Amino acid sequence: MSGWVKLHRKLMEWEWYQDSNMVHLYLHMLMKANREPRKWRGIQVDAGQFIGGRESLSFDTGISVQTIRTCIARLQESGLLTSKPTNKYTLFTLVKWGSVVNGEDNTNQQTNQQLTINQPTTNQQLTTNKKVENIEKVENIDTVTTPQTPQGAGGMPYTEILNLYHEHCPSLPPVRNLNDKRKKLIRQRLSEGYTIADFAQVFKNVEADDFMTGKNDRKWKANIDYILRNGKEDKFLQLLEATPPVTLTEPEPQYFEPANRSEILKVFPDRTDLVDTPWSELTPDVQQVITEKCKEL
Repeated sequence: MSGWVKLHRKLMEWEWYQDSNMVHLYLHMLMKANREPRKWRGIQVDAGQFIGGRESLSFDTGISVQTIRTCIARLQESGLLTSKPTNKYTLFTLVKWGSVVNGEDNTNQQTNQQLTINQPTTNQQLTTNKKVENIEKVENIDTVTTPQTPQGAGGMPYTEILNLYHEHCPSLPPVRNLNDKRKKLIRQRLSEGYTIADFAQVFKNVEADDFMTGKNDRKWKANIDYILRNGKEDKFLQLLEATPPVTLTEPEPQYFEPANRSEILKVFPDRTDLVDTPWSELTPDVQQVITEKCKEL
């Protein structure tokens, strides 16, 4: 983490330069990224990469998690950032890290990184081969069998996400087949930086929505494909940030004791006893009549 970070003046020409949150987060990422390849818990993290998550980025920068999510999406759309999420962390890669902070040509940076990647030890190569084998096994699973079905090491958390769907969306059609289209949708959402917790929250929000659970004129219900898709309107993000409907209850009526108790006689001329009766001992009906009549007077 020590050392200088040089910035090119072209940063001022960036389309998001006037957005303080975007600049703050991007500069933070530039300083947080590795200056040289290193290992983190057995994981290769190259120059221009760092391990993190939206929560940790929010804590470090003071920017809200929701804004962090938006900024990350913009950085990815600008071609400045890629991410490889898992259910525990996300590996972020600053695509033009070398050219921005060191004035290096991005091609040279990628070449240097590739040379580093191409020099693993025998044990590292065996581990990589094992991961590839496990990923291939996961990719060949087309049917969700039981909730306890384990996922291969290094594989995508397809089963975990579908289990969350069945747990939190009992009103929606169950998923009986994990086809390639659904796998692709899950991979796309994960590549955008969404976490397992985000999937769970989306499913909860959908289940809390009357329209999506069939309480509409057409009796239409959302399904896993509708939830996971993400068109131009950024449907998945909308579902994640949706506020579950709040059931409004009618407030308890408020009846007020008149400042001058003798006013009660104007409402009930023959009930002198009410003047001396404590307000709390009067029935709600009597309190209501007195309150409304006194307002008119």
